[in-house]
Amino acid sequence: ADYTVSHRSQLLNITFDENLLSNTEYTLRISPKLEDESGKRMEREYTYRFTTAEASFTYLERNYDPGALDKVIERAPISKKRHVLFEALQIEYFGRNEDYLAVVLPKTKYTDELRVKNLETGRVEEIDVPGAVRVESLEFSPAEGLFVFVTRVIAGPGADESFRRGYDGRLYRYDIDGSRLQSVDTMSDEGNVESALYSRDGQALLYQTLDGTYFLTSATGTSQPSPLGSFAGSGGFNRTNTKLAFLTENGAAIYNAQTRR
Repeated sequence: ADYTVSHRSQLLNITFDENLLSNTEYTLRISPKLEDESGKRMEREYTYRFTTAEASFTYLERNYDPGALDKVIERAPISKKRHVLFEALQIEYFGRNEDYLAVVLPKTKYTDELRVKNLETGRVEEIDVPGAVRVESLEFSPAEGLFVFVTRVIAGPGADESFRRGYDGRLYRYDIDGSRLQSVDTMSDEGNVESALYSRDGQALLYQTLDGTYFLTSATGTSQPSPLGSFAGSGGFNRTNTKLAFLTENGAAIYNAQTRR
């Protein structure tokens, strides 16, 4: 299979140009001719064998009959297997990766409840999100047990101006393995985040503020956010995570993450 290689810091990212076949065993071999930036070669060939899973998709099935439950369902179209991952009286939306499922449930008219399920053990954990907020723009990291979300304050009991300034439009990161919720530094005293997106390798985080400005930061928050500019349209990463494209009125603007230009 054809592939593209890129790297960031000490991480080597191999992206296949076409989707691999499901239920198929593959062998990846990396030649010892590979050198690091100082010219040092690998000591031996690296071999990694893996088998792709059966193709499946996950969707939300809403049930409007009295007493019926909404369900998050994983379905494999080839084997026709159907598995209910989560069910509740009402589910607003969900996000997932290979290991975890995050579900947003309405708690009151003005607040949401956030739960995370370990898909291997079945254990469900409720996340202690800030008080009277709605949970929006939930996005999983493709590489780690991390996800981000934006809090939105809806006018209601307990949502005074001070609370709104503190929690409306705030970007949060949740570390599932460490059960740790952190506010992401967005270079603003007031929350003003509209949405967020991880790079395909999970190493970078792109977020957009309400005024249309995009910022790029590390997925773990170890670097200061870099402003990329304001764009009316959407933006995202390319397949190799080295460039970002933003829609503009005149076409598209390209940002090179390696040269930072």
